Amino acid sequence: MRKFPGRTLEELDAMNWPRYMRAMEAERIMQVEEKRLALLGGHIKSMSADEWELIAENEELLRRHR
Repeated sequence: MRKFPGRTLEELDAMNWPRYMRAMEAERIMQVEEKRLALLGGHIKSMSADEWELIAENEELLRRHR
């Protein structure tokens, strides 16, 4: 409910949840890619193993679709 302030339960029931979840995954990928750029630029010192795994998965998807 915190992500949807002011929305009713009925409105949330009518929401397209699979589409929302895909959008949240895309947002997560963008955040991790931004963090990787910060690491490469020397702005941060490290990233978690989970973040590196997400980057590897994303790179594999990109490689397959080129």
